[in-house]
Amino acid sequence: IQIRREGSPPVRYDVGAVTRWTLPDDAPALTPGEDHWWTVGPKAGGRPSREMEFQVLSLAKHDALNEQLGILLEAGLDPAGDGAFMAAIIYREAGLFYDAAVSLGFLEDAGQILGVEALLLKGELMDSIGELEAAQAAFDQADRLRR
Repeated sequence: IQIRREGSPPVRYDVGAVTRWTLPDDAPALTPGEDHWWTVGPKAGGRPSREMEFQVLSLAKHDALNEQLGILLEAGLDPAGDGAFMAAIIYREAGLFYDAAVSLGFLEDAGQILGVEALLLKGELMDSIGELEAAQAAFDQADRLRR
């Protein structure tokens, strides 16, 4: 995994074949509110994956996110259940595209059929996280429903 920030050389980490990874404690800290980019590539050369931008939430954004999710709960909506669509929008607005996609996944896992707006959101999220085939499939499905 390679992580870089604006104006700094990339920092590389040998992670083996894991599919989940956490930044080591002795690694340079990621600055909240600052843009960072990551990519994955083979150790012995070859073509790396598409570079993806991310940002660590600032404390203020983190607090705002928790407040908005709390409002959902106060309204009697479960962010992992009947409030998952709204949670996905909240996460997307915070720039947390993976979390937003997971929220939409809760609906699909529960057997919910996604409507046009949910499919458009799914397409946007999949595009944002580099899942281009899934994005195209969601957009195509939304187009079919609109006809």
